[in-house]
Amino acid sequence: MNDIISTKLFEAEDVSVFRIPPGELSLSKWDLSDSNTIWKGSLRLTEEELIQEDKGVFCNGSNGVESECLSSFTVGDKPSAFFEKDSEVAPIKPYRGLRLKLEFFNFKNSLVVPPNESRMEDEKIWAEVWYNPLPAEEDNSGVDFTQYCIANNREETIQMTPQSSKFYKIIVQLPGSGYHPFIQEEEQIEEGYLLQVALGLKISENFAAISFSESLNIYRRRFKNFVDQYNYELRLSEVESRQNLLSINNNDIPDDSRTDEGSVNQAPGNFADNDDENNDDNDDDDFGDFVGG
Repeated sequence: MNDIISTKLFEAEDVSVFRIPPGELSLSKWDLSDSNTIWKGSLRLTEEELIQEDKGVFCNGSNGVESECLSSFTVGDKPSAFFEKDSEVAPIKPYRGLRLKLEFFNFKNSLVVPPNESRMEDEKIWAEVWYNPLPAEEDNSGVDFTQYCIANNREETIQMTPQSSKFYKIIVQLPGSGYHPFIQEEEQIEEGYLLQVALGLKISENFAAISFSESLNIYRRRFKNFVDQYNYELRLSEVESRQNLLSINNNDIPDDSRTDEGSVNQAPGNFADNDDENNDDNDDDDFGDFVGG
């Protein structure tokens, strides 16, 4: 059974979204006037983890994610989240199994519902942002940088401005368009690029802005641990594969390559007769050209 575990990390009211020009990430280049604001409302930050409930591993989920369903092997006392035992199926990559969703929404009625009492059936989603941190350029772990990209321009989809933790550059998608990590350039040309727009985000309250920044940092650490666990299990899987291959090769050694072992498999009755007939020859065979003192 396919499933998604969703964990709400943060929710706040009184946020606004405004137009920004292309180029440098700087407040000095942005128009922060009310006339440039295009939306106001609430936002919610949710972590999503893809699992297969009956096996505890990542697999296909909703929102456009396409990844393999795997049965896991044990790592210590816990099932692997990435690998299938004794299989040539490619492992699930971390950027497929874990992601962060930022939703912008308004309430359909005129009542303002506090963030901790929000009723999703009364919400109207205006836009969404999907996020995973990009590996550092100096990362030498063999990570394919492009695979972690979500934005068409290969930038991070949530970037805080250097001047203030209240302002962010975000890469916005239409509501319900889903999580789409890196696709090959050929597929993008054929299927078309996902519609994305770069906009500015303002979080008005100081405490909410600090909490939002902390929530992002918590997720970044969580994702790093997720990647580290994958790398550990990858190395462990490679060791087990080599051990299994050696075991198979040892079992496949031909019988004619074994010296003098064939006689052990003879019937007991024939063994004695054979020993009597070849007694003298066996002495020479066993010791070769013996040289006495």
